[in-house]
Amino acid sequence: MSHTTPTIPRRTLERDVRLCSPALFIDRSATLTIRPARAGEGITFTRTDLPAAHAAPIPALVTHIASQARSSILVPSSNASPAVGVATVEHLLSAMAALGITDARCEVDAPELPMLDGSAAPFLAALESAGVRTLDATIAPIVVREPLLIELGRARLQVLPLDAADEPALHIEYTLDYGPTAPAALRHSVASFAMRPSGQSLHEYRQRIAPARTFSTLPEARALVAAGFCTHLRPPDVLIFDEHGPIDTALRMPGEPATHKLLDVIGDLSLSGRPILARIIASLSGHQLNHRAAHALIAASTSHAHPS
Repeated sequence: MSHTTPTIPRRTLERDVRLCSPALFIDRSATLTIRPARAGEGITFTRTDLPAAHAAPIPALVTHIASQARSSILVPSSNASPAVGVATVEHLLSAMAALGITDARCEVDAPELPMLDGSAAPFLAALESAGVRTLDATIAPIVVREPLLIELGRARLQVLPLDAADEPALHIEYTLDYGPTAPAALRHSVASFAMRPSGQSLHEYRQRIAPARTFSTLPEARALVAAGFCTHLRPPDVLIFDEHGPIDTALRMPGEPATHKLLDVIGDLSLSGRPILARIIASLSGHQLNHRAAHALIAASTSHAHPS
């Protein structure tokens, strides 16, 4: 593909939109209000339930992530407690990336976003109902020039430049494999998607990617409850697998768990702060590895922008 870096129109909402539901990990209701923003503001999160000293907008950037395994938590600074941050932002950010939204103000009255149904679909529907408008400004995407490999235990994430014949997009292939003794849906499965800039892949994302729900195995769910998380949830509130398959619910699509992991990759990599044109090949990748990849993408793009 050409080494001329394209520019992409910045986008925001037409009007405010509000969503409310219980959170995922904490036993508390959360109300999220998403508002239009000016070009260049980026996507920010503000805790409206905290005193003013702790309620400054937090940029949706990986440099503000308190990385951990369960979700993506944005915090005001590197030494800030997650208690003053905003957790589980990845599903909303995935929907925003699919719509090409680059600038928005997100206000939430809890330490975590609403769970809704555990997927990106309700966020996407709400954003679409508010309308998306193009701003009089552009943003330069991250165009990957050299391969990157990020590994953590058995998990790995490769970032590759696009071939000359590739459509300019973020091409993602995600492989999930819990092993041959896992329930069928958690054995070897692959999900793939090509996200083109400025919402051009929206129909496919809406149909194939957004409805995929977050999930856990029954032992993982029991461990979370024992640690004091998710105590308010019962099947079928969330997608939980025992040895036979999903408990008290049915899969929305073949390979739903792998598809949800791909959905998370989109949301987590959007924390690089710019659209990405590259090919991603991920295997067993979770939030921590995704965050490392976002850091690596920023570093690589900076080195190409300012050669030594």
